[in-house]
Amino acid sequence: MIRPIRFDAGRVVVWPLVVLVALVLLAASVLRTQIPKEETLDFRPIRKDKILFAFGQRYLQHEIDNSYALYEHLFRGKSDAQIIRENTSYIRVDLNQDGVPEIFLQLGLGAFCGTDGCETILLQRRNGVWQEVYNLQTHRLVLLDEWDGPYRRVQFLKGYLTQDYPTRLILRWDGDHPWTEERDMDGNTVEEYERYPQPQPTPQE
Repeated sequence: MIRPIRFDAGRVVVWPLVVLVALVLLAASVLRTQIPKEETLDFRPIRKDKILFAFGQRYLQHEIDNSYALYEHLFRGKSDAQIIRENTSYIRVDLNQDGVPEIFLQLGLGAFCGTDGCETILLQRRNGVWQEVYNLQTHRLVLLDEWDGPYRRVQFLKGYLTQDYPTRLILRWDGDHPWTEERDMDGNTVEEYERYPQPQPTPQE
């Protein structure tokens, strides 16, 4: 005699839920792996990127034109491209997870550098055009596990981060407008710096 097949309703419902929870936990683990809680970024030299060359040429040209005698021994026998490669570096990082990485362009010539580091320009592509949205001085950058909406905050590593001057500068965002916050080593805000009123023009592609 053939017995009818019986279903355990509890098992039918519970097992798919267990599998679904496992998949969600796995996806969360993968996302955490892709976005580190904290990551130190190092600048790399410019190679053959046309956009970065245009930026480097624009920002270095003023310094070269006004202080050529100071740098003549550095420039003798070198092409413009070689000068740019030797005196600029960059970092590409997607700060707001929109798929278009922002660019930190660092200038390594005399007047652009000091004890705090070298002048670094933050560039962002807006409405199809690259624009300068902030500048700062730093040696290195650290991505923090802190966010302003979709934007990830960045800490500047500067020359004075010692026990004699125990503060940190944090790049933050008010909508799409970046600004900096100075904190003591306990994380308390010491000072806030003005935001850029408008993005600055940059070389067009």
